[in-house]
Amino acid sequence: MRLFTWMYPDFERMSQYTTGAIARLTRMAADGVFLMVPPETSVTQEEEVEAACQALAGEGIQVHVGLVPFTAPASSPAHMQARRYQYRLEDETHYDRLCPSWPENRELAVQRAAHMDNAFSAAGVHLDFIRYYYRNSDQFGYSLEWEDGRRWVDTYLQCRCEACRGSRQAITATDGVSAYDTRHPAFIFKQLQARKRSIDETILGMRKVVQGELSIASRVQYLNRALIEGQDWIEWCRGGVVQAVSPMNYGTDIEVLRRRIRENKRRLGDAPVEVLEGLAKKSSAGANSTQALIEQVRMVVQEGADGAAIFPFHALEEEDLLALAQVKRELM
Repeated sequence: MRLFTWMYPDFERMSQYTTGAIARLTRMAADGVFLMVPPETSVTQEEEVEAACQALAGEGIQVHVGLVPFTAPASSPAHMQARRYQYRLEDETHYDRLCPSWPENRELAVQRAAHMDNAFSAAGVHLDFIRYYYRNSDQFGYSLEWEDGRRWVDTYLQCRCEACRGSRQAITATDGVSAYDTRHPAFIFKQLQARKRSIDETILGMRKVVQGELSIASRVQYLNRALIEGQDWIEWCRGGVVQAVSPMNYGTDIEVLRRRIRENKRRLGDAPVEVLEGLAKKSSAGANSTQALIEQVRMVVQEGADGAAIFPFHALEEEDLLALAQVKRELM
């Protein structure tokens, strides 16, 4: 089995962080890391990231440089502000990531992936949030994020940017969208089709410009989340677009996690992809004890995963590192 983890480096003290991280990764017996790097980094920061990539590789630790492709710049000019995900909450307009409905944003995401591939001597580029991002109404809380039922269906706060509004109005051929429209199967189909087309275009563009491997953190709930957000990761895996996938199978109920991995295994079939099941020490889905985390690692490998990716590295304590190394030896 292979063991990866998501790392969010401390750019204020990168050199010291890398030295300490390598020591901890060695005790964990990690095979690789998803080293998350903001798309807007300074030249000095990029030099420090490159030094970290070389140091990690020198210790036999594979590096995939991580990217959230639709991150909005810290300071957005007016034309870019208009291209961000916009939603209404409590009678106020809020803004978040760049909306994939805009061709300019998709092109920028591809350029960012190409830059990551060229700037760093890493084995590949790792993509997180390669999908539409939607905020849920606050009344539902974090629990909704991981719910497998139907309560989430009407909770997405739809994007109100000009591109998304125009897309919806082009379907209805009217100036607005009614409650009836939003529940009409044909309207839903056309909306899902448009989202899928936007995200497919983005990741296929990345595949053309990235020379190394492409790996992704995917929604573990393929029907309830991924497809609704344009992320048809099963198709990407089956088509060889990505070389490694980490379904974010976060939670504390091992039987729920087991059911999810079995469902996705059937969907993937014999897809030519490495599955590094995403498991969480601590996330919005809850926190796991060392024993619970190890039981999850053992379970996903027994269920056929090629390994596990642990989220996040900074939450792992010494007991976790040693236990992960031990279970890896047992499962090899």
